[in-house]
Amino acid sequence: MPINRRQFLFIFSSIAFFRVPLIDAQSKYSATVAVLRRAHINEIQAHLNYLSYAEKAKLENYPGLAYFFYSFALAESVHARNFNRILSALGVQSWEPPKPVVKVFSSKVNLKSALEFEMLDIDRRYPQFVEEAKPEAHGGALENLNYAWDTEKQHRDLIQKMQSGTGIFFGVIASLSAVAIALIVAAFSKTEKEAFLWGNIIAIPIIFLSGIFFPLPEITLFNFGDTPFTIFDLQPTTHAHRAFLQVFLYGAGIGDLLYELTMLLAVTALYFGIGVILYRRFHLKMR
Repeated sequence: MPINRRQFLFIFSSIAFFRVPLIDAQSKYSATVAVLRRAHINEIQAHLNYLSYAEKAKLENYPGLAYFFYSFALAESVHARNFNRILSALGVQSWEPPKPVVKVFSSKVNLKSALEFEMLDIDRRYPQFVEEAKPEAHGGALENLNYAWDTEKQHRDLIQKMQSGTGIFFGVIASLSAVAIALIVAAFSKTEKEAFLWGNIIAIPIIFLSGIFFPLPEITLFNFGDTPFTIFDLQPTTHAHRAFLQVFLYGAGIGDLLYELTMLLAVTALYFGIGVILYRRFHLKMR
C-alpha cells in the first residue's frame, strides 16, 4: 500500500525524534567518545596479549603462570565490554577496531612485556585518558576509566610479585618436576612419537586436576598435623599452583610456603627416583 505524505512525515519525524538525542550525545561528548575508542582498543590488545601469553606458559609447562595470565585476560575483556557499552549508550554504532598484533616470546620475556604494558597504562595511557575525558564530565565514562586504571595498578603489583625470587624459585622447581615426569614417560617409550603421545596423555589430567580450573574435592589420604594430604597432593602441579596463588594474591615469601615447598620437593624427588629406576630397567640394560 503506497504511503501518503502525512504517513511519510510521521515516520520521518519519529526517526528524527530518536536519532537527534544520540547525535547530540555524540557531539556533546566527542572527546569522551574518542577516549573510549582508544581505551577499548587498548583493552582488546591487552586481552589478546594475555591469552597468547597463557597458551605459551602452558606449552612451557608453567600452569600457575598460565592461570595468572588467563585471569588478567578476563579482567581486560571486562574493561573492553564496559567501554563498548558506554559507546553504544552514546549512540556510537558497532564498529570493528583494528586487529591488534600480538608478539609472543618465552614466558620470562612475556612477563617482562606484560609489566611494561601495565606500566604504560598506569603512568601514561590512563592518566591521559582521564585528563582528556574530564572536561566533558561523563560520569559513566570517568568511573570506568578510573576503575580500569586501578585494576592495572593491581596487575602491575601482581606481575612484580611473580618476578620476585619466590615466584621464580617455585617456577624452577615446578619445571624440574616436569622433567621428572618426562623421565618416567621416556622409560616406557620406544620412539619420540610415543613419548609425545604419552606425555600429553599424562600432562593434561595433571594440569586439569591441580586446582587451576576448579576447586578440588578433599579426598584425604592422611593428615600432616592439621594439614590434610589429599590424593591430588601426589601431583607436583597442585603444590606449585597453591604456592603461585599465595605469591600472587598475598605476596607470600619462602617462609610462608614451607609446606608447599617441602611437598613439591618431595614429590619431585619421588618422581625423579622412579624415573631413573625405570629408565635404567627398560633402556640402559638393553644396551
